[in-house]
Amino acid sequence: MVDANMITGVLSDGKLSTKEITDIISQKSPLPVPTSIIEGLLNQLVANGKIKKTEENGETYYHL
Repeated sequence: MVDANMITGVLSDGKLSTKEITDIISQKSPLPVPTSIIEGLLNQLVANGKIKKTEENGETYYHL
């Protein structure tokens, strides 16, 4: 199961793209996690002010 704590833990390594976050979580999770679920959690964390979202060269990145 993926949750907000898992995502913020992944972001402790620095600025990551959605694909990088999805790849890391998929490696850690025993079951496949749909990208839409991860994107929903990322958007919720941004809305709550827990993480930041930036765009560079057309790519979206998330960081603490």
